[in-house]
Amino acid sequence: MYGVHGGRTVAEERLLFPSSLITCNIGRALGHMHDDRDISTSAGSWWPGVRGTLVLVFLMAQAAGIVWGRVSGESFWAWAPHDSIVDYAIDAWHGGSVVARAAVEARYGLPAGGRRYEPAADLIAVVRTRDARLQQSDHCVRVTYRVNEGARRTWSWPAGCAP
Repeated sequence: MYGVHGGRTVAEERLLFPSSLITCNIGRALGHMHDDRDISTSAGSWWPGVRGTLVLVFLMAQAAGIVWGRVSGESFWAWAPHDSIVDYAIDAWHGGSVVARAAVEARYGLPAGGRRYEPAADLIAVVRTRDARLQQSDHCVRVTYRVNEGARRTWSWPAGCAP
């Protein structure tokens, strides 16, 4: 009737560790145990450790994303919006003549000027990617922007183009 646990019988363990008697009875009452084993040795005892590990991995991934976003200048996946405010204007020329604002908005899929709440590198990436895909040699675009009310900067594509 009594099994052996660590060289002692269950009766000896109950005398030495009275709390195991309570644990065994609770486990038996809940249907988790069918013999005199301690509830901590049941099959489900691994789940709290795995759950804690998964939560820790998730939080570490969030922290890594925030650090990467601060040092890379590119956007990142996070729960909150990026804390950079970029005021910008996009000017374009085709064959030496100015392109209308509506045409600029249609070409790049974003307003020709305004404010964005993400890194300036994302705005520039949209413009550069669209122009590189269209490959028009007589097209010139200039993005003038300020990050967080700082100094005004200019980026142009192709590099150094001027109207």
